[in-house]
Amino acid sequence: MNHIYASSYLTIAATCSLDSTGGLFRKASLKHIAHQLPAVKEEELYVRAPLDHPEVFGLRPPLLERAWVLREQICSTRVLHFLEDEVAWECNSRRTCECRGWEESSESSNRLKGFTNSLANHPPITIEDVGNYTWAFHGVIKQFSNRAITYPTNRLPASAAFAKSLLPIMPGGYFAGHRDAAMPADLIWTCNRNSLKSRPREYIAPTWSWASMNAPVGWRELEPENTLLIANVLEVKCEPLYDNYCLQVSNGYLIIEAPSLEAKYSSLNRGITIVDRSSDSGEISPGSFLPDYALETQDKYHVEDRETLYLLAISSCHNPKGRSMLLLVVKEVPGVKDEFWRIGLCTSYELDRAEDSWEDFWDPGGYFAYNPSKEIAEQRAFYKRFLEVVNSAERKALKIV
Repeated sequence: MNHIYASSYLTIAATCSLDSTGGLFRKASLKHIAHQLPAVKEEELYVRAPLDHPEVFGLRPPLLERAWVLREQICSTRVLHFLEDEVAWECNSRRTCECRGWEESSESSNRLKGFTNSLANHPPITIEDVGNYTWAFHGVIKQFSNRAITYPTNRLPASAAFAKSLLPIMPGGYFAGHRDAAMPADLIWTCNRNSLKSRPREYIAPTWSWASMNAPVGWRELEPENTLLIANVLEVKCEPLYDNYCLQVSNGYLIIEAPSLEAKYSSLNRGITIVDRSSDSGEISPGSFLPDYALETQDKYHVEDRETLYLLAISSCHNPKGRSMLLLVVKEVPGVKDEFWRIGLCTSYELDRAEDSWEDFWDPGGYFAYNPSKEIAEQRAFYKRFLEVVNSAERKALKIV
């Protein structure tokens, strides 16, 4: 369907209709209809009450709540939206509407479409170009994952349009929603902690893939000049369910080499502690733990209190506000030797200034809370000890499925 929408001259959208029987037209309220004022110096003046616009104020009409429709929006060169009180226009250069309250360039309103247009006659040949395209792709997947989809198994097929826009541009292969050229940084996604639920019962994708979770996701966009990648992805493989490898997969894995830290899970505070046999306490907190799903759910992905987990150091970042380290959290697949499931992401940090908060340092979606009572000196001492533990950890290659 991608080429059909891409080849259309104009896509007409019944944007405020609940279903296919809703039709296009509505009777606008009088306050939102333009009224002409008495002429002033022979000028024609019109007034109307302003509107709250979709996706600008967090409001979305029914059609724009659907994940599949984002594909159609991006592929279409021009879209005419029939809304409750006006008609809106969206094309490759801008978005606008009758009341002029929804004025945006395509680059700001849709990062993937805007960046695709800018590269139409100039395929990326630099690391910066590839990084910008990855940033745009992450932005679109964030939008996509915030929309409703009836069948979670359709997450990869529904996002295939975005993936196919990457194929002729970025080097490497495409695996379950990720480009291997962007790994391991591409693995640093998190689920919105307010939307945590159990993992889907049906297989969608490997646990390291954002598509494996039926929940809103976001990425930490690493700054190359401030980031050191610690992990190496040695191998990635996915078995497509059909001939098209942008669609559903039947299985997959990646092998990642990184400093590996043994850890324990606490169901009491839903946190993680690293096993530190050289300290008196025997454990050290690695920082904030961001689970991918509700770990207490009673299914095969359930995590027991004091269960052994493993942390894999992915990247270290240093910017003017402080330093941080990001680690994947995995657990061994029950009854299967040397295979692991991803269960979340962990972040450790050190602030350079007491007045800074971790929210200021990095908060992609309201996921973190900062404890202002913690003294900056204590935090620095903790981070120093944490780095010593990481630096002394053995590098291991783990297979995540």
